Amino acid sequence: MKGNDRDFAINTMVVKFEGAGYSTDCLADPAGIDTLLSEEERAVRQTVRDFCADKIVPHVADWYERGELPGVRELTRELGKIGLLGMHLTGYGCAGMSAVDYGLACTELEAADSGLRSLVSVQGSLAMYAIWRFGSEAHKTEWLPRMAASSEQKHQMMSSLQSRRHDSVQSWRAGLANARDTYRQWAAGPRDHDPPNAVGDEWFEGLRPHLPNTGEAAKYRTALDVNCDNPTVALLSLEIGRIEREWVDEAKGYPRRARN
Repeated sequence: MKGNDRDFAINTMVVKFEGAGYSTDCLADPAGIDTLLSEEERAVRQTVRDFCADKIVPHVADWYERGELPGVRELTRELGKIGLLGMHLTGYGCAGMSAVDYGLACTELEAADSGLRSLVSVQGSLAMYAIWRFGSEAHKTEWLPRMAASSEQKHQMMSSLQSRRHDSVQSWRAGLANARDTYRQWAAGPRDHDPPNAVGDEWFEGLRPHLPNTGEAAKYRTALDVNCDNPTVALLSLEIGRIEREWVDEAKGYPRRARN
């Protein structure tokens, strides 16, 4: 399917879904996979997606036309630096991440270029796994760190996750403060219309997965439910503080507290 044909097909689907009263969110995630992923797993996926957008996608058409992959060794080292080589193995410089993390990483690589996804799979699952599973201690010590190409893989991914979480908390607080100020302006005026909804869909969709399923905060299911009067602002501020504390505890290695 050519690019213009593909865009036409997607736009036609959007029109049909919206015309039937359905959300178009399912077009991006038809199987609802995102709802099953943890914050860490989504961060791993985003790290690989960003790498592909920067290092692979802009060049892959030219590589195809030329029939060659220049600088493949350097690119392989870059894959190692972000933790993709032997990422599902533990010890010996490997990241020790989960099978879900590995699958998400391979999905993103496959979307950019199937050949590079094969490179990562063969390196990690065929070559490195055989040494990790059946090799002697001398073999593992000698080869696995070199084949992984980085000894700080998991640390780098977790540092990226902590940075994203910090940015999320700051964004939530700033958005809530702006919404509170907008509400106060409405409250000081003639009040000749309904209270404003000022948090915005994007702001709320980022926060919603972290809200509890029971209690006062559970009543907020869409951005339209959030009118930023003082009780609402206070409640959401407490929830943002709770989320931040949980993330800080997790970064320190404390067990995650149960949440309804």
